[in-house]
Amino acid sequence: MSEQYPPQPGQPPYGPPPYGQLPPPGYGPPPGYGPPPGYRPPLPPPGYYASFGQRVIATLWDIVYLLPAVGVMIIGAIIGVIGGVMLEEDAAGGGIVLALGIVVAVAGFALEIWLLIKNVILRQGRTGYTWGKARVGIRCIRELDGQALGIGNAVARYFLHGIINQACYLDYLWAAWDPKTQTLTDKLLKTVVVNQPEGASAR
Repeated sequence: MSEQYPPQPGQPPYGPPPYGQLPPPGYGPPPGYGPPPGYRPPLPPPGYYASFGQRVIATLWDIVYLLPAVGVMIIGAIIGVIGGVMLEEDAAGGGIVLALGIVVAVAGFALEIWLLIKNVILRQGRTGYTWGKARVGIRCIRELDGQALGIGNAVARYFLHGIINQACYLDYLWAAWDPKTQTLTDKLLKTVVVNQPEGASAR
């Protein structure tokens, strides 16, 4: 057994403190290293954020993406009107045409819902691109790590846009003067839209 020596006056005892007691001041590992005082993360290069005009054009392209479904609904409505007119002279035939028009219109509405989910939620959530954003060369990403926003955020983004615009009509317009061209929804979800063509790496 090694010989124990009593601590000298003014010196802490050797070894760790007994169980249940706090260590003396200065005991333990040195504090971790942090950024130097006044450090600021580097700013993104000019043109990193998509412009308000680019975002508007991408939205218009996304509306064009839904036009086939809108066309089917219009055709269904026309068939339904024809069936309604035919009811006065031929109840049986007019009823069939009217029912056909309703079926076609409902099919067009279902197609529009599917295209919207596929484009705005599934595609944008997984890749950051809608059909319109891909054509313009811009991408929606999480500001924290630069990754695609994810399905959950894509769903929240879609509904928040609608809710905020109904409340104050400023969500989309906010991007017109915001330094990062963020909408209010972008700020809530910590997302940004940047210039990044589909298939290209982030700047």
